[in-house]
Amino acid sequence: MPERRASVDDPLFIIGTERSGSNLLRVILDAHSRIVVPHPPHVMNYFGALEASYGDLSLEECRRRLACDIVRLVRIHIHPWEFVPDVDRLVAEADPPDLFGLFVALYQQALEHSTKARWGCKSTFMIHHVDRILARFPNAGLIWLVRDPRDVAASSRDSVFSPCHPHHSAALWAHQQAQGLALEQRIGDRLHRMHYEDLIADPEPVLRRLCDYLGEDFEPAMLDFSGRRRAKATASLSASWKNADKGILRNNTKRYRTKLTAGEVAAVEGIAAEPMAALGYERDHPQVGPPVDSPLKTLGVWANEVKWRSQVELRSLREDQNHWRRWGRRAYLSGLWVRSRLPR
Repeated sequence: MPERRASVDDPLFIIGTERSGSNLLRVILDAHSRIVVPHPPHVMNYFGALEASYGDLSLEECRRRLACDIVRLVRIHIHPWEFVPDVDRLVAEADPPDLFGLFVALYQQALEHSTKARWGCKSTFMIHHVDRILARFPNAGLIWLVRDPRDVAASSRDSVFSPCHPHHSAALWAHQQAQGLALEQRIGDRLHRMHYEDLIADPEPVLRRLCDYLGEDFEPAMLDFSGRRRAKATASLSASWKNADKGILRNNTKRYRTKLTAGEVAAVEGIAAEPMAALGYERDHPQVGPPVDSPLKTLGVWANEVKWRSQVELRSLREDQNHWRRWGRRAYLSGLWVRSRLPR
């Protein structure tokens, strides 16, 4: 059955797991003359668990409190936006009148600021909110970006935005790919699955198929994004995004073979065995099962997570322009979490 097109009147969403090439795909799509994909402040991810604490969002006063907090998140975003959202418009234009409606109204303002025709969201965590997307946009573009979990784990080891330990990366990958597979079963060709390895090996036909799905014309500029101002701005902010302006790195696969130990690779494969098989990733250690939990093993994983996290934080402190913005965001969100637990 041919893949159904998304509607050119509806937004597009890159979903899946962080460290799967979503920043690459974001800057590629952002280079299209009709599409804007701002760097995501992860509104749904950060506020999803807090939404109920704002009360009845059909009431303007409750919706305004949430809108003000969302705008504050955008203002302190680790990848600054080029305009300040209008709170009054967010409150008035939220459709539906809830967190998702405010999120949509926020991106509509980003679209207006860009003067393009269609907006996209690169928050891969939106894989957890697909039902809300489809309730509002039945013909939304849903791009499920998949990458080998061993390379995801290798990339996450050095990133300030992901769990560092391969056990944690593999567990998150397995959970989110299981959601993607279930979604694929449920909505079929309404979901466009794209493998990172295919994208970097032969980008033009992969992007042409993506454009066909989105109902857009392929534009050569999509392959010439590296010199664009927005891609360069992304690369300059954090070592975790350093490849954003380097073009498509065609050899950026199987990096795990030099970055992870054989034991770590086997552990990732054991944890992620089922979705790996379903998605066509062959294991290097097919006879090895998932790691056996024990208090000593758990302690070792925790100790290494702390050690590696400390190392990437120190590197970020030395090299990243947005290090203090990221810490400020963490403090802000922690404050919101504490406030949400106080009696109203």
